[in-house]
Amino acid sequence: MLGQKRRHKYGVADRVERIHNGVLYDSKAEAARAADLDLLKAAGELVEWIGQPRFRLGCAENVYVADFLVIPADGIAWVEDTKGVETQKFQRDKKLWRSYGRLELRIIKGGSVVEIIDPEEGRT
Repeated sequence: MLGQKRRHKYGVADRVERIHNGVLYDSKAEAARAADLDLLKAAGELVEWIGQPRFRLGCAENVYVADFLVIPADGIAWVEDTKGVETQKFQRDKKLWRSYGRLELRIIKGGSVVEIIDPEEGRT
């Protein structure tokens, strides 16, 4: 075991692969998504995007940190989370988002949106 490089339990890429514009992201996929968002902003499709926005879901103890808050040119913002492995915590956060979120939550896997959680649909 000595001298062997330890891998992250979720197979996170090397540090260099997780950097975009000088920012270290949690995963290679997240860094790639930030690069995509920069291209969309340069093309005029986005006004802005914000990394690591925090949301309180219900009570002060339920804090969810998403990957991105995206503000498109049409002004109808959404939240994104780039996933490789869906943890139990994230499954809990999705349930809380359905109840307390205010914007659409888009889950990105493999560079594509695989799920959209619209909090309006989860409320009666």
